[in-house]
Amino acid sequence: MLTSTSTYAVRAASLMAQKEDELPLTAKQLSKWGNIPMNYLSKILRVLVRADILSANRGIGGGFRFARSPSSITLLDIVELFEDVDREPICPFGQAFCSDDDPCNMHKRWGAVRNQFLEELRTIDLRSAAPTGKRKQVKRKKAKKRKSPKRRSARW
Repeated sequence: MLTSTSTYAVRAASLMAQKEDELPLTAKQLSKWGNIPMNYLSKILRVLVRADILSANRGIGGGFRFARSPSSITLLDIVELFEDVDREPICPFGQAFCSDDDPCNMHKRWGAVRNQFLEELRTIDLRSAAPTGKRKQVKRKKAKKRKSPKRRSARW
């Protein structure tokens, strides 16, 4: 239900909440611990700083920290920075016009699921979403290098 950008943003922020006593954290640390591509994470962190969820300091001892308490930041606060949660959703079943006036067969059920999901995001704060204890990190698979085909030398 969330884009990868929102998922990475929530993951980074919840990791920061977990390691709040170690703040500030660098983007490199968050990238490694959260298994988030560094270039992608940099853009996400920039958005979170502009939204006053995080603050950033450069230089020695610099990094990212919360601009306000993690218990006052909900998952929806983060997700809505990257997704338009208020827009009318596109019918996942392909109906061109799907609304309360002209619903598809699954409209009410799908709407209830979506509304419940948004309500959960609205009520869960970062401190309660932060992982506890040690977690096994899932490693990203690196792309295999392609071997270039061997070229045969021309025989004259």
